Amino acid sequence: MSKWYMISELEDKTGIPHQTIRRYMERHPQHLTIRKRHKSYLVLESSIEIIEQIRNLYSKGMNAEQVDEELNASGLPIEYIINDEKSVITMGTAFEALQEGIRELHEKHEKQEKFNKKLIEKLQQQEEYIKNNVQKRDQQLISSIREQQEIKQLLIEVKETQKQIAAANDEKAKKGWFTRLFNK
Repeated sequence: MSKWYMISELEDKTGIPHQTIRRYMERHPQHLTIRKRHKSYLVLESSIEIIEQIRNLYSKGMNAEQVDEELNASGLPIEYIINDEKSVITMGTAFEALQEGIRELHEKHEKQEKFNKKLIEKLQQQEEYIKNNVQKRDQQLISSIREQQEIKQLLIEVKETQKQIAAANDEKAKKGWFTRLFNK
């Protein structure tokens, strides 16, 4: 099991002042395994080597960004703790996992685009089908209305003819039998 050190213990062990160690912890926490206990911080034993490496990089005249780039390039493992379970990952594997995730997202995006295109085509086909059927229905409706109007017109004409025949029959009925007999 790994040992945890207080910052004052690290100062004694490495010879690096505690203010400098705190500054390293603030600027490069992703490279150090740190845990807070009450008001103090504890650093994992494996991070001592990284703290010394950070010290050497700064002594070469590098700034914080350059130190981070150098640590990332060296492939130092990044340790992180979630729910008291320690996990270790290197930048290389982190980038590989990230690239794999991006590739999977790209594949899903392509599949979604294909699905969307098919869906749009299907909707256009349905829209065309509906449009054609509405036009056919409208034409049939107009044709049916015209037929009904023609039938109504014929019925009106038949009723007029019936009225004329009934009127003529009424007139004949009004004339007596004697008039009807001699008018012929």
